[in-house]
Amino acid sequence: FAQTGDAYVKKNKESLDEVLGFLQTFLLVFAGVSLFVGIFIIFNTFSILVAQRSRELALLRAMGASRRQVNRSVLLEATVVGLIGSTVGLGVGYLLALGLRWLFGVFGLDLSRASFPMTWSAVIWSFVIGVGVTAVAALLPARRAAHVQPSVALRHE
Repeated sequence: FAQTGDAYVKKNKESLDEVLGFLQTFLLVFAGVSLFVGIFIIFNTFSILVAQRSRELALLRAMGASRRQVNRSVLLEATVVGLIGSTVGLGVGYLLALGLRWLFGVFGLDLSRASFPMTWSAVIWSFVIGVGVTAVAALLPARRAAHVQPSVALRHE
């Protein structure tokens, strides 16, 4: 039977919306798993860093640094790492999107007219999440660093 162009477009739009909804859910779950893995890796990295620098941190404590100052120094380092990582990740992600647009064009899916807007809210949220995840993951190692005894600096290995 015959159908109008509007009905055909509406039917196709509904099926496309269903597929895109599934894809969006999949990508959100993937993002959540990625955040969890990222927190775990950052936590392990800062735990190893604190363990390797325990003698230096103990020397700071022996020279009069308070636990709070040692804690803040590790958290400041995590914040700087988060800022650098977020900046690099944002830039690489944008370049990856442009590369994917080109790759789709090679396979016949022309996305040359598609825009990849870089909104301020997306940039701000990228930094908030990147720095926040890094700082949260470094909290426990920073606390361990603050509890290093000054006598550790005097030990000879």
